[in-house]
Amino acid sequence: MGRQYIVFTSEYGSGARLIARQLAETLGIPFYGEVDLLNETAKYLEIDTQVLHNFDQYGEVAEIDTEKIIDGYQAVILNIVHKGPCILMERGADYILKDAVSFLNVYVYAPDITKKIERAVKIGGESEGNAEIFIQQQEESRSLFYKRYTNITRGKLAEYDLCINSDSLTDLTLDMTKCIDIIKKAM
Repeated sequence: MGRQYIVFTSEYGSGARLIARQLAETLGIPFYGEVDLLNETAKYLEIDTQVLHNFDQYGEVAEIDTEKIIDGYQAVILNIVHKGPCILMERGADYILKDAVSFLNVYVYAPDITKKIERAVKIGGESEGNAEIFIQQQEESRSLFYKRYTNITRGKLAEYDLCINSDSLTDLTLDMTKCIDIIKKAM
């Protein structure tokens, strides 16, 4: 295996989380998703996880200084990486690790809203009626985070080592085998 770290950034509903989890299992390395990183950061900062959920939702919270939250994510992500090979998902990991370690920077997108909704329902547990609105809200929230706290233009394909259109590589909405194979080869 070449690079020992992989960072995923994605459009919500693209199946990136599914790809990342399955890839981690295949490679036998830990996977840290958005929720894992949020929980670890809340523990590190000794705050309630709801504070970080609110930060994700609204961008700022009264309970704690925004810079402290960003510093917390940075410390947690760097601590995780120092433990050894892993896969990280979102939370600005691509920005945090930019000068720290060599990693494969993967962006997963999906132009088919029908497949995104199906994934949001089957994987994310969203209701079918609200899934499209939720997907849009997640995209806006993620873009706002990057715009405020990094110098990376989220979704600009030139920012990443590997960009994968999960819709064009899947016959079945939840079958990410081809995507996983491409990433393994890119490593």
